Amino acid sequence: MKKHILMLLLLLFSSAQAAELRIYPGFAEIIEAAQVKDNQVTLEFTPSDLCQIVPRSLDLLGAEVTRYQVSQKTQNGYDSLIGLTVGVRSGSELREGTLVKYEGNQVLIQDGKTGWYFRAPTAALEYQKLPPDVGISNTTQYQFSVQNSQAPQLRYLSRAISWQPRYTLDVADGQGTIRGWAEITSSLSEPLKVNGVKLFGGNIKTTFVSGSLCGNSGQNHALEEADAFKAAADYDVEYRATRPTTQVQNAQQVSGGIYQYDVNVQFDLPRGKYALPVQTIPINRVEQVMVLRQGFRTESQQGYFQRQYHFDAPEFLFGGIFQIRDGQFFVGESSVPSAAKGSPVVVNMGEATEVTHQRRVTYLGKETIKEANSNGGYLDRYEVTLTFKNHSDRVVQLNYLEDLFEAGRKINIEKHSSALKALKDQIQFVNTLAPLEEKTLQFTFTKEHRY
Repeated sequence: MKKHILMLLLLLFSSAQAAELRIYPGFAEIIEAAQVKDNQVTLEFTPSDLCQIVPRSLDLLGAEVTRYQVSQKTQNGYDSLIGLTVGVRSGSELREGTLVKYEGNQVLIQDGKTGWYFRAPTAALEYQKLPPDVGISNTTQYQFSVQNSQAPQLRYLSRAISWQPRYTLDVADGQGTIRGWAEITSSLSEPLKVNGVKLFGGNIKTTFVSGSLCGNSGQNHALEEADAFKAAADYDVEYRATRPTTQVQNAQQVSGGIYQYDVNVQFDLPRGKYALPVQTIPINRVEQVMVLRQGFRTESQQGYFQRQYHFDAPEFLFGGIFQIRDGQFFVGESSVPSAAKGSPVVVNMGEATEVTHQRRVTYLGKETIKEANSNGGYLDRYEVTLTFKNHSDRVVQLNYLEDLFEAGRKINIEKHSSALKALKDQIQFVNTLAPLEEKTLQFTFTKEHRY
């Protein structure tokens, strides 16, 4: 079986050891026990394993390392077939014999009937039973010489494991509940026993995006393989963990801009995606708002508002995918950046086709500015008519903002409908529309041009 990313073989382990995971967006820190024999710890990595380990991150804790050496090993899978009965087909005839020796792309076989020896290409072999992996495997071996060791642990960073948050926001009667999941992506070829997970997010700066311990050709192949796997894994998410067996602390700040979840759970992390529940949080107030924000344009326009859900973060929320369900119905999903506790969160849900706007711009003319101590200039005067219509059978909340600012120009809002609010270089409408209601509003402003 072809080896994939980050399968760590601890040669001297007597039994599988549970690892502690510290998972970040894009990589993970893996900490697991290492066993000492004759004052040595020996580790082996396949080429693709090595490509996923971040350079300078491999470390042995709890032991004083006096020296270490790195060597390359080549293992021939055909060695495991020596002494077994194999067949070589020539036309319709099957010639059986005992495999004696592997010689490059050929094997030496002793004929079972005559006792004579003959050679055959490895591709021509047939087997009575399903054979083991018989290819050539290359590994890199790290051998640490240690002293004063006390329960040593292996620690390293790897790109083979990462995580991202995924949330479901259930909305009903202006309130909501956030259900958060941590989706852990693993490109391990075998399950990893895990004893506790710390999930990190926030402002994490790294410089090892492209660094690798392996050679360029092996690195490129392994990284391309890992990227292809992670892309395919997006379509195969296993939500295995159940809430009663998972203990999660709220997101805690561990350093400036960095937060973590501490998930106290034991599980086997499979190859693929594994989802852990991390949050269930009530939201006292969730608003569905139809929003339109745009800059001033001289052309008339028409179109739709954008549907958004607004709420204040009840605690630190890692940036991730938010899925919205409103009144039990799926509304959509959108990516949302990280949000500090108490800060506003906006989830965009696309166009609200039930709420339309028409915007008609009328140019009222030009007015010359004459001043004794300057070259003067002129004013452009515009009248803007806004028509908002609710085509649905329920009340909708609107938030319209038009920015009139233009660098180097003085803006003066001369008059506006009472329902509009004049801000500095901006005009705003924040109010509700009743079912099927249509509202028409106007404002007039000047834009100053200086010579």
